[in-house]
Amino acid sequence: MKKAYLTLLLIGIVLLGGCGVKDLTEQADQPIIDIDENIEVPEFEQEVQHFKLEGFSKDNKNKWAVEGGFANIVDPNIILDTIQGSSISEDMTVNIKSDSGVYNRQTKETELTGNVVISLSDGGQVFMDHAKWNPQTEKIETDSPVKIVHSGVIIDGLGGMVKVQEEWAILYKNITMKDLEQRIITCDGPLEVVYSENRAILNNNVLIIDPEGTMRSDKVIVHFDEDKRAITEVEWIGNVEAVY
Repeated sequence: MKKAYLTLLLIGIVLLGGCGVKDLTEQADQPIIDIDENIEVPEFEQEVQHFKLEGFSKDNKNKWAVEGGFANIVDPNIILDTIQGSSISEDMTVNIKSDSGVYNRQTKETELTGNVVISLSDGGQVFMDHAKWNPQTEKIETDSPVKIVHSGVIIDGLGGMVKVQEEWAILYKNITMKDLEQRIITCDGPLEVVYSENRAILNNNVLIIDPEGTMRSDKVIVHFDEDKRAITEVEWIGNVEAVY
């Protein structure tokens, strides 16, 4: 009975993703399920012990994977307990972890929940409470608090989007930026970070406090050095006010 159940389960999973011969991108829509045959499988229960899904970005340049230690299939969702993801290109490797997650086979999005950590191969990290990740478009979006640690600069904000392979991020509001020289910059937001160009753009009611004094402006462009792990230049734009 158990073998028949497992056979029907695997056939059902395949049928959910369609049938016929498909290319690599289409195959990425179907989960790769590993089952330990020695595990007792209860009747009438769609549970498997391991889930892995692999594929490519829409331009077929970057490879991604989503993996969970446990999967409960409630169509169209695959519910994951402990989740690891990755996005790999020639220039950047990104690893994504969270306590749990849900992969939706219709939207092809993975909902990450609890202690979401994005680790970049250049040493940068992003922390969130929860987020939605679309592996094919390589976008990670959240309305939770976000912390970015990169190049000796720590940025906090509320809500945002990260495009990991483009080395780009935006935080929507309540922005605080700190560096190793005890300089603090705040703004209402949004904040745009372009790590490929080593710069960040802060908007609306920007305030900078450092040992030399306080300055205000409508907009600020911060340049930083990845090797020195420090802010190297600050540009002030619009209604600049200085207090020393």
